[in-house]
Amino acid sequence: MNKVNIKKYEDRLAEKTNEYVNFLNVQTGQIDLPQATQAEIPTPRPGNTGTIMKVGIGVGVLTAALGLATKSTAVTISGGLVAVACAISMAKTANGNRAEPLPATDFSALTLSIYKKLEETHRHIFSEWDEYLGKLKDELKKEISALDADNATKNKMTEIALNRSVIEFNMPAVLSSLSKIEEKHDTDIYRQYIEEFRKEYEQAIRKAFSEQAARYREISDCLAE
Repeated sequence: MNKVNIKKYEDRLAEKTNEYVNFLNVQTGQIDLPQATQAEIPTPRPGNTGTIMKVGIGVGVLTAALGLATKSTAVTISGGLVAVACAISMAKTANGNRAEPLPATDFSALTLSIYKKLEETHRHIFSEWDEYLGKLKDELKKEISALDADNATKNKMTEIALNRSVIEFNMPAVLSSLSKIEEKHDTDIYRQYIEEFRKEYEQAIRKAFSEQAARYREISDCLAE
């Protein structure tokens, strides 16, 4: 065995590391969040149409008053109809401008849904990482046993090969953080936290890779002693 053979393990693990990071990005990017809470939806203000309708009501009232003053039944009725018509039209316009209220968000269910997705992502990457390192360990042990070296050197290399890094991440802390966010009833804060989780978990993956790569280099150094 030489440094080239050891490097192939590091290269293969580096490739897998990038696969796990890509998987992480896809999974966190697929988490569905409500577009906005009901409180975040602005109610549009009535425009010029509302002003015109108000003027119409005023004209209608004045016309009706003029009809009463002149004892003209036709003018009185006409003015009243104008005022009523404008009032009804204004009410319809206001209702049309008002945003439809969004269904109330169940933040408790949202918290559990997000945590479930993050926990499933963690469990998948954690188990895949451990399984792949186990495969590399078995291959490495075979190469070490076939070495033309003294038993003391091979035993030391094997001992190092048996140790492997793990992806360390505190998932209970994730649930605790999500529970605190739930109390704020703000979907944007959930969105920000998911991005923070993604960045921190990627760091955990790359940290595990660095630790394992260091072990491979330590095994290689045994041959130079």
